[in-house]
Amino acid sequence: DVNKAAETLTGLSRDELIGKNFVELGLLQGNDLKKALSRLQRTVADEHTGPDEFTLHRRDGTAIPVEIRTFRVSLRGRDFSLGIARDITERKIGEEALRESESRYRAVVDNAGEGIVVVQDGRLQFFNPYVEAAFGLTAEELKSCPFIEIIHPEDRDWVMDIHIRRFKGEDVPNVYEVRVVDQQG
Repeated sequence: DVNKAAETLTGLSRDELIGKNFVELGLLQGNDLKKALSRLQRTVADEHTGPDEFTLHRRDGTAIPVEIRTFRVSLRGRDFSLGIARDITERKIGEEALRESESRYRAVVDNAGEGIVVVQDGRLQFFNPYVEAAFGLTAEELKSCPFIEIIHPEDRDWVMDIHIRRFKGEDVPNVYEVRVVDQQG
């Protein structure tokens, strides 16, 4: 059986879908077909599968990214494989936009002419290449060093005060200058 959504998704009518399987219909191709057959074997063995991503090929040739889950079900004493396919086109478009945005953001941060850091639990969790160059330390050295140790001793109390006040929700500056100590002291 199929529902109206299956007809819309595949571009095939109910009559064209009933009694046929995805291999005969050519809805999946290449590695997706092999993966789907593997999932079908698992479903027959009473395992649920998915969500797994596939590219479904509609009658008109349009390729649509879908997420498929399969279940073994029993109806009136007969066992069936129930497949639920969901169009994930919008999600894929959003993921690509996010990747592009992250790439542009990364380019700006990596090429900034100033140090940019993220401190969590007293350690540097993120820093741009400028920080490595300014301190003359490797990424591993920077990550292993407590953040407060790279702050100039005369500025440490002040920096910790801002840090603690920020976590308390107090209004503190988001940008400020601080002296740091590089590898040569």
